[in-house]
Amino acid sequence: MYKVILLPFIAALVAQAIKLATDKVRDNFTWYHIITSYGGMPSSHSAMVAALATAVGLVAGFKSILFGLTIIFAFIVIRDALGFRTYIGHQNKILNKLQEKVSLEPAETLRERVGHTIWEVLAGCALGIGLTLVLHFILP
Repeated sequence: MYKVILLPFIAALVAQAIKLATDKVRDNFTWYHIITSYGGMPSSHSAMVAALATAVGLVAGFKSILFGLTIIFAFIVIRDALGFRTYIGHQNKILNKLQEKVSLEPAETLRERVGHTIWEVLAGCALGIGLTLVLHFILP
């Protein structure tokens, strides 16, 4: 039962570690990104919900109602990462341009890349599912 809680967090942490490592390679590393980073490869949100659905399927059964609920929850989170947050990024871009035109004093620039690409989401799902499958059979 503990795997249903533990494995999704491990998947999300591994995804975040991968993002931080790629930031380090690109010479763009900062610990602040661990809290404020939205987007990036792979999606930690997708890794977490894919790991959760996989863990529930392995523990409760892939024909259980609980597995069905976690799949629906995963699709809501993934849809949010792909759609809604991308839409917010487009709004931020417009607001930044508007602020540039009307403001006389420098102000905070809004983040324009908030969502994920389909590849970032797919990589997160693959990471979450793969890691959960491996760890499920290794851990007692």
